[in-house]
Amino acid sequence: MAHNPDKVCAPVRSLLLSLGHGQKDIVIPEDPAGYGPDTDILAKRFSQSYYGRLDLSYLRITSIPELPYGLRVLSCHNTDITYLPKLPGTLKELNCRDNKNLRCLPELPDLLMYLECNNNPKLTSLPKLPRWLRYLSVNNTGLESLPDLPEYLSHVYCDSTKLTEIPPLPENVWVFSLVNCPNLSIQREPGESLQDYNERWNEYREDQSRMRCQDRNAVVKEDLIATFWHPFRVEKMLEQGGWELVDSY
Repeated sequence: MAHNPDKVCAPVRSLLLSLGHGQKDIVIPEDPAGYGPDTDILAKRFSQSYYGRLDLSYLRITSIPELPYGLRVLSCHNTDITYLPKLPGTLKELNCRDNKNLRCLPELPDLLMYLECNNNPKLTSLPKLPRWLRYLSVNNTGLESLPDLPEYLSHVYCDSTKLTEIPPLPENVWVFSLVNCPNLSIQREPGESLQDYNERWNEYREDQSRMRCQDRNAVVKEDLIATFWHPFRVEKMLEQGGWELVDSY
């Protein structure tokens, strides 16, 4: 029997979705507030989605039902959601900005090319970024670090975040905004090119790695002296290949 999308107040709301890639039933709970005060509007939005696009923005909802396969664009900004459901592998654009309670993102689909999650103060980390991502905007979030940046990424916006460092930049990045990021170990100088800034970061990471190795080697040396060998023997081993000593300890 066919479902009538207008009968959203039925005891069990079951809406037929057609996104160009088949049809799927989504069951809305009998509780009218199953997904929040705007559950009925949420059901209508699902039934009215077209061409693989779904807009759930500005709804008073606390969660989102399972998303249908074939979805290509999802907008869910300015809601009360705390998390997102599993994202379909067909998704290419995700806009989840201005969700003050959003704490985390699910695994991102491989085909995703656009990700905007500005103004999510409780968002403190990102999952692995997909290879084909081109645009990333995380302004005014609680992020303290970024995952590895994919090779095709061209635009990155990280203004007003808690970042302390940045990962190596792919060659295709030509916009990287870091306005008002006071916790960064290295600040970008006025007029400094992105390439020079990235090079300074590379040198900084090398120096930090070298210092950690030296500290570790010093600890190993002291442990060997205190536990196993005479200081003279340890010194000779360090002269012959100190870094190998660390690896073999």
